[in-house]
Amino acid sequence: MSADVEHEQRLEAAALVLGQRVAHFCEGRQLNDVTLNGVLGIIKDHRATSIKEGLRDFPVMVPLCLQSIGWIEIVRADLEPVGIYEKCRNIIARFPKVDPSDLAQAIRRCFPGYNPNHVIQARAARRSN
Repeated sequence: MSADVEHEQRLEAAALVLGQRVAHFCEGRQLNDVTLNGVLGIIKDHRATSIKEGLRDFPVMVPLCLQSIGWIEIVRADLEPVGIYEKCRNIIARFPKVDPSDLAQAIRRCFPGYNPNHVIQARAARRSN
């Protein structure tokens, strides 16, 4: 196995562990600002630990959280606009009754420079047809 493949596997394993840590932390808790601050601390700590363990390129991650339905996913903070757009579409497909303002707030919190309104407006138009 090449060093690059092994490194990628280590990065994937570290991301999986992060997801498990966050899921364990959130279990039984209401997804509110206090919980999200705790999640941010876990993410920051996990990234620092991963870097110390030789994963210098472990990406910056952020919690994408839909508080109204109690759902959270850890995503890369460096997603390109097309990736953010696809993430929005996937969330809408998975949770068709999600509150559009909750989705918009979650996207803006993770990706401050991205405007999700066109995705949300397209969703609203589909619902009205």
